[in-house]
Amino acid sequence: MKIKRLEYSERAMTRVELICVVVVVGALAAMLISTVPSARQKVARISCVDNLKEIGISFRVWENDFGAYPMEMSTNKGGTKEYDFGPQVFRHFQAMQDYLGQSPRIVVCPADTARVAATSFTNFGNSNVSYFVGITVSAANTNGDLFLGGDRNLNDELGPLRSVSVLTTNQQIAWGTGLHSPGGNILFSDGSVQELSTPGLKTALRNPGVAPATLAVP
Repeated sequence: MKIKRLEYSERAMTRVELICVVVVVGALAAMLISTVPSARQKVARISCVDNLKEIGISFRVWENDFGAYPMEMSTNKGGTKEYDFGPQVFRHFQAMQDYLGQSPRIVVCPADTARVAATSFTNFGNSNVSYFVGITVSAANTNGDLFLGGDRNLNDELGPLRSVSVLTTNQQIAWGTGLHSPGGNILFSDGSVQELSTPGLKTALRNPGVAPATLAVP
């Protein structure tokens, strides 16, 4: 009996086919790589929102225990009122260390590459803080639209805000580059956190009773 031998032919890939494969693979790789930065930015923004929410809770719990925010109480009673109009913004967070879970990392935005989380609240300064504090916000004020905190990269017509800055209704305020550009996060006095664009920031500043808003910016 004769056994038939199956025959088949192997054909090498042509140069044109090889080029097509390389182009397709390259395009897919480029698409995947391009999504990495946006994914990282989204994660950083979500983490920043979580940080600000925790900070808002800390302010509320402090107020519940002491009857006021630390910015309203003298240092003799554990508050930070004497630091309200000075450059040492970090003092307001340092006073709340027991309420912040003893973690200085919570006051650093993950997208803020210019600020480094401190190892403790003892060795702590403005360089370890990413967020401004609304120093004239009173715990007794029931207006939930006041700016209690937020990302520090705020600009006016003169440039980046530093130390104590007063925002008015018609001020040319905008988010600077970096962090969550072209937007930013604001912690409101009702404990909510919103992601705002520059137009959204200006609109929030025009809400009744918000301006003038006095911010301590690290």
